[in-house]
Amino acid sequence: MWKQIDHLCFLSKNFYNYANYLVRQSFIAFEQKYLSFNQVYHLVKQQPDYQALPRKLKGTRQPTSSEGLITKL
Repeated sequence: MWKQIDHLCFLSKNFYNYANYLVRQSFIAFEQKYLSFNQVYHLVKQQPDYQALPRKLKGTRQPTSSEGLITKL
């Protein structure tokens, strides 16, 4: 059971980092524009780590990187 949990955490960490990278690059490199949750979803839904996550976990919504970025500004 531990290995399965560890693997899911690894996938979700990679997925979060990739989404966070896209949001940060959009904000920093492209005229300080941040991506909405839907825009990020459409960019990352084909990412292998997202595809490997179980369907149950895909439906849960955590605060997006852009929400965290805006609150810090």
